[in-house]
Amino acid sequence: MFAVSEYRNRVIQVAAQYAAFIQSELQSFGLDSSTQNFVLLANTQEVPGANAYGVARAPRGDGTEGIVISAPWMGDDGKINAEGVAYVLALAKFVTKFSHWSKDFIFLVTHPSPVGTQAWLEAYHGRSPRPSAPLQYDALDTYSGAIQEALHLEFGGAGEYRAIEVLVDGLNGQLPNADLVTTVVNCAKYEGIPMALHQAVSPDKFDNKWTRYLHKADILSEYVKSQALGLPKSGHSLYARYHIESVTLRGMKELPGAEYVVSGEQIGRALESSLRSFNNLLERLHHAYWFYLMPTASSYIPMSVYIPPVILLAVTLIFEVR
Repeated sequence: MFAVSEYRNRVIQVAAQYAAFIQSELQSFGLDSSTQNFVLLANTQEVPGANAYGVARAPRGDGTEGIVISAPWMGDDGKINAEGVAYVLALAKFVTKFSHWSKDFIFLVTHPSPVGTQAWLEAYHGRSPRPSAPLQYDALDTYSGAIQEALHLEFGGAGEYRAIEVLVDGLNGQLPNADLVTTVVNCAKYEGIPMALHQAVSPDKFDNKWTRYLHKADILSEYVKSQALGLPKSGHSLYARYHIESVTLRGMKELPGAEYVVSGEQIGRALESSLRSFNNLLERLHHAYWFYLMPTASSYIPMSVYIPPVILLAVTLIFEVR
């Protein structure tokens, strides 16, 4: 169903002409595709870049809503995000075969990221760069409707992943709606994929309560530290500025004690299930929380639980001792 291995080999071969290659492939699937050039002025140097994107029009939609599936051309390690881009292309080809979609799909490959993501998002929302701005970018040639959700894929290498890490931290500590995270994680776990948070996979059962407490406390400390820094950890981090719910899925090749290997078919089915779930939404996600703490990838502590103790501690500040 997903020709990921085929696309991965082709992606590696055309590294120099990545934008033209992606645009050509998306166009061959029948998508409205184009490229966007941009340049970042940093430390008296010009850093050029290019994005490639395509829009799959929904057969049963009116073009007012869209879902983004994106991937950086290069990962944080400086290597080509071969399988991440391959999944984007495979999904782009896959969605054109069915007529039940009610929302447009926007497929985006950026380089370098996350600057490319910022340039594309600003252009998509009709913003023109100021002449003195360090980031200069072209306007887009094709659009869809209001973007509802976004999935950012980072799968470097040639497969053999032990788990998938979900990254939720946005710029300045902004978080996506908890329902989005829960949906993506549940779709992956239904396919038997171990899900990690801050590079830690939580077991289904613990030896005792003390072990469970220490495990979750360790993840929670990393979660709070990341939230406090507020730095963008991946391309999805910038979507929150435009009220777009988004997460990054990153393949983990090394996991201590893990013997299970996640197949490409499992990942493909999990991504498809997530897209179907987003496609079935009749309105924006709004019932769940935007303020929460996550001790594991599949659970969260809502604000209604952790904020009362904070309020009680703050109340003591209004009393004056004489």
